Amino acid sequence: MSTMVELSDVSFHGCCMRTLSNAGAPALNARVAFGFVLPNRNIALAKGHVVRRIDDSQGSGAGLVIDRANVAFYEFLMTLAESETVLAA
Repeated sequence: MSTMVELSDVSFHGCCMRTLSNAGAPALNARVAFGFVLPNRNIALAKGHVVRRIDDSQGSGAGLVIDRANVAFYEFLMTLAESETVLAA
């Protein structure tokens, strides 16, 4: 099943996802895969498993441990890290 989500608090080891629909949070230990297209048209892909469910007044989602990802995903994270370094300077 595919669901549109908001990706936040992303790192090399995990992330938080919130659903943008009425879909409930996936079960603990459920396997999850996701991907997105970058501005240069590379496709970032990652997969992992759910370690925390989120169900609150703002919707539902999950905390994930990222088990595997492709090079484009890690390059995207490096770009984010470099951007934060520039902003902090």
